[in-house]
Amino acid sequence: MNVFYIPSWYPSADENISGIFHQELIQAMAAAYPALNSGVSLWGQKTEANLIWAKDHLKNFYKLLRFPLERNYQYTIYDNLKEYYCPALTWSDKLFQGNIKRIIEANDENLNRFESDFGKTTIIHAQVAFPAGYIAMHLASRHKLPYVITEQMSPFPFSCYMRKQQIMDKVLLPMQKADAVIAISPHAARDIQDKTGVQPVIIPNLVNESMFSPLAHPAKSSDKQEQQVFTFFTLGRMVPQKGIPDLLKAIKLMSNKKVNFRIGGDGEHLQEYQALATQLQLDVNIQWLGELTRKEAAEEFKNCHAFVLPSIHESMGVVYAEALACGKPIIATRCGGPEFIVQEHNGLVVDVQAPDQLAGAMDLMIRLYSQYSPTAIREDFMKRFSSTAVTEKVYTLYRAILSQN
Repeated sequence: MNVFYIPSWYPSADENISGIFHQELIQAMAAAYPALNSGVSLWGQKTEANLIWAKDHLKNFYKLLRFPLERNYQYTIYDNLKEYYCPALTWSDKLFQGNIKRIIEANDENLNRFESDFGKTTIIHAQVAFPAGYIAMHLASRHKLPYVITEQMSPFPFSCYMRKQQIMDKVLLPMQKADAVIAISPHAARDIQDKTGVQPVIIPNLVNESMFSPLAHPAKSSDKQEQQVFTFFTLGRMVPQKGIPDLLKAIKLMSNKKVNFRIGGDGEHLQEYQALATQLQLDVNIQWLGELTRKEAAEEFKNCHAFVLPSIHESMGVVYAEALACGKPIIATRCGGPEFIVQEHNGLVVDVQAPDQLAGAMDLMIRLYSQYSPTAIREDFMKRFSSTAVTEKVYTLYRAILSQN
């Protein structure tokens, strides 16, 4: 089986986290199924040098001058997995549709190079309806191939893809023409079906169970004072969707003041949230960690007592599953995806934008912490969100589509 992957977002030197879930799924599929040959199509999705911004006239001039020097390349990850790069510029769709025709051609060049290495493509797997799904729709029609879309927009669709309260065709048509659409949670599946008429298959994002795992030997301190300090970890982009102001207000309301909060993530609102923490006199309780690598994030999960993130909306919320992989209980909000993840044995769930409920849940988590079993949490994670569990579901879907075609 030869699978050609088209990710809308993918880690780059400029954005090493964006699209990491796409990358981890692709690599896990290749590792789990040696007979499955995989190609990843790249055109500079998150590479700053390939992005033309409306107001950066001087930088844009330099980018246009250097772009002719860009060359195709390919990079071998495993014997059965290669990344193919064919450069294309991206700009606002208000001008020549954002160069989407050239981007489609760049992906077609990548597909041809993939087929030169491994033979005829069996199926195309696009990650997110636009641009990847739109590209896949055109390549599938041109080459007579089936294609799948995994939808990751949160919420679906992004507001920029709506016109007069209608989903734009460049998002809607790829979803409707796909041989299958994957939603990453039951909530996301309902949302997609209500808005597009397409009934998705539910397959969550995976978590690397080797990287995210419980501490082999949990530290035991003899310092009673240190044992009394409970550590919550939070990880997310510093944007309104993640509900960080609600977390800060909840910390202020907690009855237990011997609590430590380690907050990871970067974003445009970071300084605003830090100022709010200072205003609420919470500086002594909070350590702002900034952007974390995957390895650094895994260490934070392993060394905290519990994970908390009061998001306003999540299609899934893979960070909650990462916490479970490390055997840690979680606190989430009823914002869509997390209800699929949180169960009685692994955490608590509260209403969205309800700092009083969140404060109560964090106080309760501290009091009942000994009742949460890291072993039980980890075992349940392995059944639902591990790479082993998720890759099997994706491979089974590929086989089902091929049998129908």
